[in-house]
Amino acid sequence: MFGCFTYLVGLYGNIYSRVCRRLVSLAFIWCLSIFIRCCYYLLVYWISFFFSYLFCFIKDCCIILLYFASLSSFQFGI
Repeated sequence: MFGCFTYLVGLYGNIYSRVCRRLVSLAFIWCLSIFIRCCYYLLVYWISFFFSYLFCFIKDCCIILLYFASLSSFQFGI
């Protein structure tokens, strides 16, 4: 009787340890995928943020240059 009990405990212990290892590996993969997704979204956000401000800076520089060009053309009567 005691041998049968030991066998069943060992069998179920082995099953539980496999299930537990499987759950831990799935949880790790899930957390890793969330981390990668967050890094991807932050990277896309910062790249779009950088290029939008770069575009605004270039646009503002062009407007200022056109303003000074129009002032100089009025000054020289062109």
